Amino acid sequence: MSDELAILDKVDKWLHTVRYDGIRLLVLLYFVNQRIKWVDAYTLAELGIFRTDFYTASTRLERLGLVERRRLNIKSFLRITDKGRRLVECLLDLLNEGGGAQS
Repeated sequence: MSDELAILDKVDKWLHTVRYDGIRLLVLLYFVNQRIKWVDAYTLAELGIFRTDFYTASTRLERLGLVERRRLNIKSFLRITDKGRRLVECLLDLLNEGGGAQS
């Protein structure tokens, strides 16, 4: 049972780090990075999907290896990593199978 509790603890820490805004940003990057290699908050604002939590979510996602972050002057640029891409594709597969949230 201690192994299961250790796994549960890891899941709790992962969910606490990622949160809703992190998953949302990760899915946005998944789609936007197909057209634009590096994305910053201003690019998202131009697309009409700017969120004030861009910076905090990006640092949390970077810690988990889900995004790569580069800084240029005061701006942060992001792109999704292969690990992040696999996570989003897994989530999209689950949603497409009917396992998504009820509306």
